[in-house]
Amino acid sequence: MSELKDVFICHASEDKSDIIKPLVAAFKREGISYWYDEAEIKWGDSITEKVNEGLRISRYVIVVISKYFLLKRWPQRELNSVLNVESSTGKVRVLPLIVGTDKVKGDIFQKYPLLNDKFLSLIHISEPTRPLYISYAVFCLK
Repeated sequence: MSELKDVFICHASEDKSDIIKPLVAAFKREGISYWYDEAEIKWGDSITEKVNEGLRISRYVIVVISKYFLLKRWPQRELNSVLNVESSTGKVRVLPLIVGTDKVKGDIFQKYPLLNDKFLSLIHISEPTRPLYISYAVFCLK
């Protein structure tokens, strides 16, 4: 079995450069272990097997939910699976970071009403406050 991780990073590929890579860099700097697809999935690996393993060995799942996320089936399947585990065990696993405008936030809550009861961080990409939310995510995991 692989080494346990603090967090699994669930995201849409379109959010990699603006959101995910700075988040990964902050986790690395602070010594927070993470499961990140680019670091864990190698050529020839079974993607499904690797993702299942990553979800299984991670304490939390940070879900970066954006307008791109809402268009992608794969990260939505990751979120749905961990919400199912969370519901059946009562153990908090999902840590959502919502990226976008208030309209995107409304679209997310319409699609995922179970997220309404979670304390959420809303990142407005156009604002210079994005590094503060990354720092907040790091702080919460320490």
